[in-house]
Formats: sequence, C-alpha cells, structure tokens
Amino acid sequence: MKKVLSLLVSLAIIFVLAGCATRVDENQDIDCDDSPFHPDCIEEQVDECPEGQELRNGVCQDIEEDAVDCRLFPTDPECVEELVCDEGYEKIDEVCVQVCDEGFHREDGVCIEDTIVCEDGYREEDGACVIIPAVCEDDEQLNTETNECEYVGPTGPGLVEVLAELPSEQIDVLFWHVYGQSKEALLMDYVAEFEALYPNINIEAESQGGYDDLRNKTILAISAGETPTMLVGYPDHVAMYLNGGAVIPLDDFIYDQTWGVDINDFIDSYVAENRQYVGGLMFSLPYSKSTEMMVFNKTKFDAMGITIPMDRPLTWAELDTLADTMVGDGPNQCEYLINFDSSANFFINNVRMWQGGYTNSAGDILVDNANTKAMLNYVSERFTEKTFALPLAWNQQYGSTNFLAQDVCMTVGSTAGISYNVPQAGEFEIGVAPIPQYDLDNKSAVQQGPNVAIMADTTDAERLAAWLFIKYITDAEQTAKWSMLTGYLPVRYSGYNSDIYQEFLNNPDPDYIYESMTANAAYLQITYNEFDPAFAGSVTSSNARTEAGAAMESIFVGSATVDQAIQDILTQLGAD
Repeated sequence: MKKVLSLLVSLAIIFVLAGCATRVDENQDIDCDDSPFHPDCIEEQVDECPEGQELRNGVCQDIEEDAVDCRLFPTDPECVEELVCDEGYEKIDEVCVQVCDEGFHREDGVCIEDTIVCEDGYREEDGACVIIPAVCEDDEQLNTETNECEYVGPTGPGLVEVLAELPSEQIDVLFWHVYGQSKEALLMDYVAEFEALYPNINIEAESQGGYDDLRNKTILAISAGETPTMLVGYPDHVAMYLNGGAVIPLDDFIYDQTWGVDINDFIDSYVAENRQYVGGLMFSLPYSKSTEMMVFNKTKFDAMGITIPMDRPLTWAELDTLADTMVGDGPNQCEYLINFDSSANFFINNVRMWQGGYTNSAGDILVDNANTKAMLNYVSERFTEKTFALPLAWNQQYGSTNFLAQDVCMTVGSTAGISYNVPQAGEFEIGVAPIPQYDLDNKSAVQQGPNVAIMADTTDAERLAAWLFIKYITDAEQTAKWSMLTGYLPVRYSGYNSDIYQEFLNNPDPDYIYESMTANAAYLQITYNEFDPAFAGSVTSSNARTEAGAAMESIFVGSATVDQAIQDILTQLGAD
C-alpha cells in the first residue's frame, strides 16, 4: 500500500513540473523552419512579401480584388492556362481540332470528304446532283430533254422490205372494211382522192358486213391463202391473225426516211394499243377510233329544274340522286334513269373504275376478286332500283330506240353512234356529256374502234401501196374530216389541233351540232381512255369480252347472283 501511494505522489510531481515547463516555452522564439505554418511563422512570411503582393495559397502573389482560390476552383478561367493551338488547328471547347478544307467535314475529330446526298433518280457528279439517264432498249432512243425513252422502230436488218421507189406498173390493193352506206361513201371519196395522187394504184374497198363477219371471213381467207391486201379490225382480231403469221409489222414503214410518218403525232393511248403485240411492234395503225359518251334528254331534265353538266362526268352518287327524281311514270320521268348499250364495256370499264380485275395480255382471267364482286353487287342494286339498265330491258341490242321513245332518260353508247340517238323530228332536245364515273379519283373510259393492218400474203409493191393509202387516210386533214363526218375521233394530235377540227369543236355548222357535242365530250376523256389487252389462243380476248357481257346481262335479268356470274365466266373460259 505504501508503495502505491509513493508512485501516485511521484506522478503528480511530474505533471506539475511539465506544466511549469509549458508556461516557460511560451516566451521562447519559434523555429519557423521546423514549423512553417505556425501562426507566428505565417505572419512573418506575410511581412516578407514585397509591396503589392500578398501571401496567397502559401505563395506571395500580386494583390487582386476578388481573387479566385484555384485550389477550390481549378477549372476557373483564371486558373486555367490559355490553350494555344498549332497551325492548321483551331480551339473548339478547349480542345485543338484540325481545320477542314472546303468540301470536307469533321467527324470524331477527323476531316472527311463531304458526300452529296441526291434524290432518287439523280447521282452525284463533280459535286452536283445530275439526273440518271434512262436505260433504253435497242429499238428506243433517249430524249435528253424529258429523260424518256422513245420508240424509234426496229434496228438492224429490216423486218419488212420497204421499196425505195413505188413501181410504175399498176398495183391492185384489196381493202376489207365494215362500213355501211354513209361511211363507205366517204371512204370512196378518199379512195378517189388517193388514186388521183397515185394513178397506178387501184384501191378496191369492200365491206364485209359486221366486225364478226369480217373476222370470220378473214380467218377462212388465211386458211385458203386468199387474204385481202389490207383490212380493218379490232386488236383481238389482229392478235388472232398474228398467231397465224398473217399480218406484217408496220414499223419499217413508219420509220422509213422516204415513206414514214411521225408516230409521236398519233394519240399516245392509240399507239400503245397498237404496240401491245409481240416485241412491241406495231402490226396495225390507229384508224377509226371511238369511245363512249352519255346522251341525255335535256328537255325532261330542264322540266324538272335539273341542269346536267356537259363539261365533266357525273358521278354514280349523282346518278343515285337523279334517279330519286327522274325514275317514275310522271310526264317528265322515265322507266329507267340510264341505259348502257354494251354490257361488255359496262363490265370492263366498271372493273377499272373499281380497281378490280378483268384480264391481262397473257390471257389470265382475273375477275374472281373482291373489288370486281363489290362492283357487281353495287350495279345489281341499281338494276333493281331502275337506276341502271341494259337494252335487254326492251329486248333490244342497243338502247337508242327506247331512248328516242323516252323510256330512259340517259343512254351510254359509242361516239360513232350519235346519229342513232338524235330525235329526227325534234321531239326533244338532247345533250352530250362524258360517261359517268364511280368517283373522280379512278376515271376510265373505253377506247375502242378498229385499226388498220396489212396482210402478210402480199408483194413488196402491194405492201408499199397499201401503206401509202394508210398514210393518206390517217394524215391530219383526213383524220379530222373522217371524224367530223362519222363520229369517230382523230387519231393524230395534229388532226385535233387543225383549224378545221377546232372550228368544228367550237363553232360547228348547225348540221353537225350533235357530232360536235359528241367530239367535245370525247375529248374530255382522252387522258383516261383505256384499251382491252388483246390475246389469242385456246381462249381469246374476244371470248373474255363475250363472257363479261353475258355475266352482266345475267345479273340484270336476275338469272344469276354475282358469285354465280363470276363462276360462269371462269367456267366458260376454262379458268376455274
């Protein structure tokens, strides 16, 4: 116990002595080398800074107002040494990057040559976008202004020998056609005029009856080796003759330097129709072309306070509205609103307006589709409501007789048949307009009428003579006159634009007022004329037309539903 007490006393004495030692040290000088951050040492350093400086961050620095503490704010501009870039570089976001030459741009700090992005149909060339030239076939040439390929005829050796000169001996040309008395008389005027120009050419023009008669006689003549020199015919007829190698392509004549014609002056859709054959060759040339028009009983509509426009087509919706007023047994009403002469044209043209299917140039039968069926169901309802009618309503082939009898207020038929729809005693006034359209977004009008071809069983002299006659009857003046007097349409743009035809359109002779009205209505449709694909084989395009017409008629008389009518077409054409 005594030892413990002795130890505690010793410790107390040590603490007292230590405290005394500390108080003594307060009066001693501080060694600033050993303790540089002692307050006395810092004050000493401040006293040692030159005038105009102060101790900052442990270093004597110039005295500045609002000086930044770079230890706290190292990225402050005052604390960052200014970046100086080498030549050829520039400072961007405090980084030196390469300066790019003109025509280059920077990606990830590297200069890359600019790439020009051109629209479809263009390519980059010498720093600019230029149009990509169209690639033309061997029988085409590029129009550099439009960048379109234009057909220039067969190349290489001629497909048909074209004589450089017309032989001096007499050349007989037998021309088969279908024209009745009035049109044949006009044709014979042309024959006389032509023979006066070429005294050694004799044109023997013979009517063979209707188109079917002409086709059937020609097929027999091909088999017998006794064909005419030239003839008129529809595209499907020409396709049949072509299958037997019985017609020649006209391209060598068309593009001949001596005897040729400007094919670009012919109406585009007419040329396309005659170029739909093998190899894109023209085995026929447009001649008596027509379309359909709508004739209406203006007197009846005027009496009901209704004005029918003649500068545009009516829509089917407008026909529905008109039917509410015009169909009935009143003195200014009709049994039906509108008749369609050709059931086949009615079927085919409606399919196009409804974007359905009919046929193609390969001979495929495409009627079994939703749009075609929808069109037929729509039409079937209008048959029932007596908005639409076919000549079968009166056991007729055409509706003109019953239009004149005022059984129907409107009728659609060929422009070449306008005279059949004009009241001879002036019983009522008529108007002529483009054919009605389902809507105005998918307009379509039938392109029809025969073309003219030269048969293969002919001599070079006969071919040249026949070609010269074709060239004559299709030139601007003759096609204009033929159209004015027959109801057909000019086959050349120059015919449309001729002074005589423009006068006919705009200031017609009173004797040709209805023909002028028809021509004006047809002209409004020229941009949307469409032709049927022509094909021949076990099934022909003519067969397809027949069955399309029969299907429409069966729906009209109620002997078949839409589905049954479609199936009948497929069965009859061997496509089921």
